[in-house]
Amino acid sequence: MANGAFMPAAMNMVYDFSGDKNNKLYMALIDSILAPFVLFFIFLTSILTEWGYLLTALSGIGVSLLIGLLILILFVKDPGLFPKFNADT
Repeated sequence: MANGAFMPAAMNMVYDFSGDKNNKLYMALIDSILAPFVLFFIFLTSILTEWGYLLTALSGIGVSLLIGLLILILFVKDPGLFPKFNADT
């Protein structure tokens, strides 16, 4: 669910950062970077729930989402606040 909710936000960030250039390439890069983490969390969550640690699995997912949100809020700069770089000039 978190990955599905992240996709619209990721697309908006890609469009803001890249402008009109290489949107599909940047989306593919984001998907490629996220894929190992998604697979890891699916694998880890399935093992934890199989062993009966459902609360631990849900807490781990919640903590990782919180950390990701804090990184996004504190370290990612909004491209709308900075002038656009034009390579043609």
